[in-house]
Amino acid sequence: MEAVSSPMVAAAKLPVLNPGEFELWKMRIEQYFLMTDYALWEVIVNGDSPPPKRTVDGVEQTYPPTTAEEKLARKNELKARGTLLMALPNEHQLKFNTYKCAKTLMEAIEKRFGGNKESKKTQKTLLKQQYENFNGSSSEGLDQTYDRLQKLISQLEILGETISQEDMNLKFLRSLPSEWKTHTLIWRNKPDLDTLSMDDLYNNLIIPRRIQRIREMYETEDGALTIYNGGMMGADDDGESSRDDVDGEDEDKEDKDEEEEEEHLALADSTTVIPVDEPIFPPEEQRAG
Repeated sequence: MEAVSSPMVAAAKLPVLNPGEFELWKMRIEQYFLMTDYALWEVIVNGDSPPPKRTVDGVEQTYPPTTAEEKLARKNELKARGTLLMALPNEHQLKFNTYKCAKTLMEAIEKRFGGNKESKKTQKTLLKQQYENFNGSSSEGLDQTYDRLQKLISQLEILGETISQEDMNLKFLRSLPSEWKTHTLIWRNKPDLDTLSMDDLYNNLIIPRRIQRIREMYETEDGALTIYNGGMMGADDDGESSRDDVDGEDEDKEDKDEEEEEEHLALADSTTVIPVDEPIFPPEEQRAG
């Protein structure tokens, strides 16, 4: 089991509390303990067993743990409390260090940052307004718009707001800038928007868009696609087409200077022109053979 759990522990990153996102942090910190040592979370929620005591001359006194069980309980208590303190912003750690029990420490954190019913109601109203007014920007990528909307939806759901799958998808489509208009019009009329996940919708939008940009980049004047033997065709993470080992991207075909013409002549011997109607890759049965 150690070989399986070690990579998981190494990958887990302690979530630091953002004072305005307590409910989200509480969910993340529980997941963190689940991945590292869930016994510590049980100490935080249920409290540790009371410290061992003995009666001396009729006076009840606590004493250091001596049995293996007592030592483990004390170790878990200290680890749970220390982890909670480290998950707080630096400016709050000194104040909350006065709480010596992990359970009371968590209760104090929730009281300070979790808010009461009125504050949660106000926060929920503000988030709903942000959701209604949500819009993407042409200066950000599709993935950034998607991540911002997902975070907003998660915060609303944590506060008990229910949003239908169709409404999420329509909000995402309507928030995209005008350059996505053709794609969004198609998907807004799809019959399965009420069941399609936002992840699937995002992938259905981004993949054809990248293929289209690559196609536009490498399409010749006679409607054929140019494949360069000396380089690779692909797309960057932001959707921009790219080609390795070939200079002069986005050249103006109508106004080439002498240097550009020489580059094209030099590439002519290593270039294959494929008509658009013909498949670039062989059918599955040919590849299998």
